[in-house]
Amino acid sequence: MRRRGHGKDAFVLDPVVNGEATACYHWARMYSLPSLFSCLRTIPGYWQKDDHDTVSDDCWPGMKPPKQAPFTFERGQPIFREQVPSPIPREPLYRRFRWGADLEVWLPEARDCRSANNMPDGPAKTMRPRQRRARRASQ
Repeated sequence: MRRRGHGKDAFVLDPVVNGEATACYHWARMYSLPSLFSCLRTIPGYWQKDDHDTVSDDCWPGMKPPKQAPFTFERGQPIFREQVPSPIPREPLYRRFRWGADLEVWLPEARDCRSANNMPDGPAKTMRPRQRRARRASQ
């Protein structure tokens, strides 16, 4: 299993994960490392999902990676929320905060709604949720 430090990717679930128990094991194994545990106790962070934090590299909703079968993107989504500080399940996975009186920062989550990588480039290919695309089109 490849592992990368913080600042880019937490770690990569593929190609060793093919079920919920294995995914949870690897999350717990990584975040129980003494140096990482100590660091995360004192330094706050924002956790944004990358595709392989859910199941495999370059995956998307609906994809069924053969190496991880029967594990899927949809089965990895709740595990990600369970393992990192995140909003309440079934709520949008984004963060926002105010910085002073004039700035509001939005940190969107684009991985949950992305189109398939193998879809042809064009206006239908997106990383935004359907409801946000519809709201934007009506404006």
